Amino acid sequence: IMSDKAGGGGGGGIRPTVRKHARRSNQDGQSKQRKSHVFLSGGVDLQKAQQAQDKEAKEAQRARLDGRHAFILDTVAGRLQIERSELDEHMLSAEQLDKFDEFFAQNGLRRLLFYCEAAPTGGDDSAQAKPRRIFSTDGVHEAFSGTCIVCIRTTAKALTTANVSQETNFGTLDTGDSGSMLTAMETCLADIFIPALKTQSSWGQLDCGGQEQTGFMSALGAFVEILQGAEKSLKDTVKLSKCADVDLATFNTPLEYLSAANNPDVIEPLEKCMLKWSKEIEQVLTESEQMRKEADNVGPNVELHHWKQRTAKFNSLLDCINSQACRAVVGVLTASRSKQLKEWRKLDARITDGANEAKDNVKFLFTLDKFCQPLYKGDPVSML
Repeated sequence: IMSDKAGGGGGGGIRPTVRKHARRSNQDGQSKQRKSHVFLSGGVDLQKAQQAQDKEAKEAQRARLDGRHAFILDTVAGRLQIERSELDEHMLSAEQLDKFDEFFAQNGLRRLLFYCEAAPTGGDDSAQAKPRRIFSTDGVHEAFSGTCIVCIRTTAKALTTANVSQETNFGTLDTGDSGSMLTAMETCLADIFIPALKTQSSWGQLDCGGQEQTGFMSALGAFVEILQGAEKSLKDTVKLSKCADVDLATFNTPLEYLSAANNPDVIEPLEKCMLKWSKEIEQVLTESEQMRKEADNVGPNVELHHWKQRTAKFNSLLDCINSQACRAVVGVLTASRSKQLKEWRKLDARITDGANEAKDNVKFLFTLDKFCQPLYKGDPVSML
């Protein structure tokens, strides 16, 4: 009886069960496909909705533009040598246009800067760099690199469509290959403003005599020399090599120094790092102690510039030996009583002496500077 039931039940019941499971599997697969299709369809719809929303927001910001915006944006696009439509893509946001409103308002911002940063070439030097980001700013918080278009207002009155072209002036600063703001400012003054002022025939209130004009031009030339000296000092800044074998950020306290001092795997790379630093510092000190060769017709300004640059170099060395990384190496090797510390302390003393010498000489030469400047500005007749 059990056999008949099993046979009957099994023969008649197994196949419908298999077909039932097959139908369920097909239904589950179709359900998953429908869900996947719904999900993809929903994602596409969401993306389209977002694009439509962004387009609507841009059109709403475009409605805020008037003749004042058009004049400034056309000028900026021309100086950047890009299409106005490309510039609009960067400017059509509430944040950017709010800065325009602050600039147009009565007693508003006196300047509006447009930064254009170049896109990275991805390692291909032959690729032409294109604008990556263009934005307007007041220049207080954002760092400058690339090209800057300066828009300055000449009145405290509100800027309108009628007066915006007469009450605004534009200028361009380009850091070029150096990427330095100092170089851009120096080039602008030395190659544009100073030559233009030298050909100026009308000086307004300074037309009363040539002495004021000469003093102004001398001060402007001195400022250009200061920019040149500052740029050279930045290039001469000393930076010690990084200690790549050990994570020095983990050593900050005396207890951590003592713990690391008992580990030979830490002491050996730190001694190699200090030895490398000592060689780099020794090279800098040797170069600074070499005799200088100057022309016979140089004046005291050359000596002052020399000691200014030497002060900047020794100050950068002091910053290096007082950095966290250097203090960590010295702290660990002091705890381990390393023999290299004797030579390191000698170098430290030489750096301190050199920095003090440069600082004292700059201070002394500055006291003589006010007496030496008439020798540069005047002639024998005027000095007598």
